[in-house]
Amino acid sequence: MRSAWVSVALVVASLRAPWAFQIPIPNASWAIGANPIGWIQTWVQRRESWPPISIPYRLGNAVFALAVGPQPNSLRNSRWMTTTARGAAERLSSHEVDTLTTRSIEEYAGEIPNTHVSQIIAALRAAGAKVEDTPRMSKLSAGFCNWVYRVELTPPTEDLASVATPPESPEHPGESKIFVVKILSDLAKIRLAPEHRGVVDWLSSELSVSPRVMLTTPDLIVHEWVHGRTLTEEEIASDSELRTSIAQQLGLLHSAVTPIVFNGSEPILWSAIDKMLAHIGRRPELIPAPFTMPMLLEECQSAKEALGGLPLEIVMGHGDFKPSNVMTDNLLGSDKVLFIDFELAGPNYRGFDIFKLFRRGQPADGGDPPALERDNMESFVNIYLDAYAQAVGNTPGREAETVVAKSSKAQLTEKVVAEVLLFEPLTWLEAAVFFLFAIQEDQDNVDKWTDLAKHRWGKYMESKPAIEENARILAATQYENDRGVPQ
Repeated sequence: MRSAWVSVALVVASLRAPWAFQIPIPNASWAIGANPIGWIQTWVQRRESWPPISIPYRLGNAVFALAVGPQPNSLRNSRWMTTTARGAAERLSSHEVDTLTTRSIEEYAGEIPNTHVSQIIAALRAAGAKVEDTPRMSKLSAGFCNWVYRVELTPPTEDLASVATPPESPEHPGESKIFVVKILSDLAKIRLAPEHRGVVDWLSSELSVSPRVMLTTPDLIVHEWVHGRTLTEEEIASDSELRTSIAQQLGLLHSAVTPIVFNGSEPILWSAIDKMLAHIGRRPELIPAPFTMPMLLEECQSAKEALGGLPLEIVMGHGDFKPSNVMTDNLLGSDKVLFIDFELAGPNYRGFDIFKLFRRGQPADGGDPPALERDNMESFVNIYLDAYAQAVGNTPGREAETVVAKSSKAQLTEKVVAEVLLFEPLTWLEAAVFFLFAIQEDQDNVDKWTDLAKHRWGKYMESKPAIEENARILAATQYENDRGVPQ
């Protein structure tokens, strides 16, 4: 009887406390006792695309499966695997660490860390991929924010033709043989709560605005390889067709309903900055001159208060929407764009996303950045608003939002442009804090991060008046709305 009451208490706690999502369930029979319907529903969903391997479950996943019904994908932030920095293989059943893993570790010795090789193979298996031989692994990036690997599975000779087939090809559904495995570093993990990691990756994958996601855990993500390239600042400034495609995809992403796991969360901009400041404050002696902890806290608090009370739209944001996080898909056509790197995604200001896409002069080269072309931004916002309104209109129960999104287009565009311009200094402030945060974890490159932080801080102070200028425009817009003046 006592164990039954304990089970009930844990289920109630999981519904009320975000930390409960991290409670591991020791075995399946215990989970059934705690929540049979939710566990069975989650198990059935897993069986549809997952091999029946023995992996510890999370109580939060089972409860969420019961709560959200037929749309759980955007909540599967810890789908199947409970991992740690020591490697996913340690949490898989013993038969997963086999001779193939050992052979792969030996082949990549000195090139890829052993734990990463184990994690990559374990993650691919957990995602349902058939790992029949040592994968071909190559580093795409390493050591700073994340470790990113391109992993190609060697198919049988007769199946070689399918390797380059786009994931969307109806002839080979789910037969992708090339993947990207991203292993998160501490710098990435500190900025986003474990229960939020991977949530927007699943959501964007379902919306087809990102590569198809195969697996997410609190420590890594697996998605299909995209045969394309990332964009540059110059392309955003000069290519109107690319801007149109990006605006349409961004409108779709921003229109998404916020997953329940984010309920009660403040905008990711501030939660990420708060986490970075807390980390910096643990070792203030590492803060380089002329920065001080009181200076950082005062400026961030002042900027946050300046936004209070303004009519700023909170959307399902990307959080780091710079050109290098937008890709063209060469196999699906040059007009197809996809977004990547959702580590900072979640509820956020739409103006922050849009301005970061158009921001110029990011390198700390001492030169003046090219001037922002306002006409390009305004045309982008127009297309974005059309895509947003259309996406909202296709969502049951959001008809009232559609009316607002389509009303008085010119005035609405003016308001959104003011929102975007207001966030210029905030994009520089967030970047300055990030590079000071990086110093805490990477003492080998202190001079590099210090120079970047100084550059971003200088751009923040230079553009800071934009907050007050555009706040007046937005406040006037709010005043007219309160008076009933049509917008």
